[in-house]
Parts: sequence; structure tokens; C-alpha cells
Amino acid sequence: ARPELLRADRPEMPEAAADWRARHGGDSHYAAAVEFARSLFPPGVSRTLLVIGDGHETRGSLLAAAREAALAGVRLHAL
Repeated sequence: ARPELLRADRPEMPEAAADWRARHGGDSHYAAAVEFARSLFPPGVSRTLLVIGDGHETRGSLLAAAREAALAGVRLHAL
């Protein structure tokens, strides 16, 4: 439900993943994730996002966020 940047330099322990799910629940706010990711791009770089999820959107509008991203020159892929 709340996008955040996760560290990729250390493996996550199963207990930590379970704790994260317990704190954040199972909501999917893909629109907020796309908006957050767009803010991470520095000026003058290629902008491509990959959204990975179960496809069940529980908050926001991914379609609206994808349209805005496209207008800003961001390529969006979903898996």
C-alpha cells in the first residue's frame, strides 16, 4: 500500500519478509508505486519501469498512472 525502496545488497531472511507483510498487509497500490519510481529517475536518462505483481489492484488507478507516465516519456512493462 505504501511504496518504498528496498535494499538489494543483502538477502532478506524469511522472518523479515513475514514481518514486512504483517506490517504492510496485502494491499496493491500500483499507481503509487509507479509515481514513486518516476521520482527516482535523474534528468536525461532512459526511463523504463517494470511492475511486478499479482495484477489485483486494491488501491489507486494503475491505468491513470500509466497514462501519466507515458506522457512523461516513461516506458512501463508489467509482469
